[in-house]
Amino acid sequence: MSSKSPDYVWLHSPVWDPSDPTLALVSSCNTPFTPFTKEDNKRLNEAGERAVVPVQFTRCSVDKALGIMRYAYWDERPRTVVRARWFFYDEGSSHKPSAKNPQPLCSSDDETIEAMWQVGFDVDGGERELKGLIGGCGYKAVWCEGKGEEGGIIKIKPTGVRGLVNPSYRLRRGYPEEDVDGEAEERSLDWDGRAGKVIFVIHGIGEHVWSKENAVAKSLIRQCDEARVSMHKLQNERYNRKLKRWEKEGRIGVKPVMERRVEVIPVCWYDVWHTGSETKRSVEAVTLPGIPVVRTIANSIILDVIMYMEGALREKVLAHVKKSITDIYFGYKGRNPEWGGEIAIVGHSLGSVITWDIVDTYMQEQGKKVVPTSSSSPHPPPSSNPP
Repeated sequence: MSSKSPDYVWLHSPVWDPSDPTLALVSSCNTPFTPFTKEDNKRLNEAGERAVVPVQFTRCSVDKALGIMRYAYWDERPRTVVRARWFFYDEGSSHKPSAKNPQPLCSSDDETIEAMWQVGFDVDGGERELKGLIGGCGYKAVWCEGKGEEGGIIKIKPTGVRGLVNPSYRLRRGYPEEDVDGEAEERSLDWDGRAGKVIFVIHGIGEHVWSKENAVAKSLIRQCDEARVSMHKLQNERYNRKLKRWEKEGRIGVKPVMERRVEVIPVCWYDVWHTGSETKRSVEAVTLPGIPVVRTIANSIILDVIMYMEGALREKVLAHVKKSITDIYFGYKGRNPEWGGEIAIVGHSLGSVITWDIVDTYMQEQGKKVVPTSSSSPHPPPSSNPP
């Protein structure tokens, strides 16, 4: 057995209880944990116990003392952050947690198992009960002699009557050595430590619905995360194709310049009238409560279009979006001083109309005129100067 203690593996989860800032939670098999990237894990292990550490290329920061991760550029519920050296999983392929995605032990149990591991197991064979219960839930740790990577394996087994219905779990020290999806591609594009372009994405109608948990469609935030990963993979593929072409052409000793990574940041405006709006309350008062699907479509999707056509509300949304982009821009610049400042604004559905109105208003203030590049826009822009 190795006496060298591995670095902690850091993970984050959507489970977050603001009433319990210490977050001394016991792992549940149904709790989804996501590991941080190798670079972020290293940064978290090296930082002080009370440090606030930027992670995910400054998109988030981890407060190690509180055990939470906060988002830097958009509003999203903080996430629980845990660290562990020991993980448990079900050996049956049809069960969760699996060997590929094991669950962390809570901090007290992690320390208990690690202490046992460091002392060593003087067993001649068979099975020996170890001291301590796992999670205070009636589980015991046992050493099983055998031919494993470390000369044997450790399992946690339910005690008493729980042993008749609850499964046993195998423990492993450390987390599977796999990259987080998109980690390698984004890291390769970060060759000079800064993003090439920051893309602001403005959502369309219905985001009030899609942003809820268990919604049938993905929220703007999740889609931006997926778009960022997809863009970085495409950038890497483009670079590899170009590199192969250069090699085929006989360009020896020279490589093409790698593109810089792209940052994709969501800009949300749905709370402008879906939270505390008198118009929203009036509409909800007259829609039928007995047809929930129709009510949701009317009040949270179609209503977005109707309310945007009302002058005062439209101006409120435009002001909110412009302020959000400005705040994010300077916030990003402050956290990434080497960034060159190149941006793009993308609008989806009603978000494209909002983008048009913002640009049109700005150009009018500059004494210029916006010239559309396409006449096939599905949304003719409303007047940016309502009566």
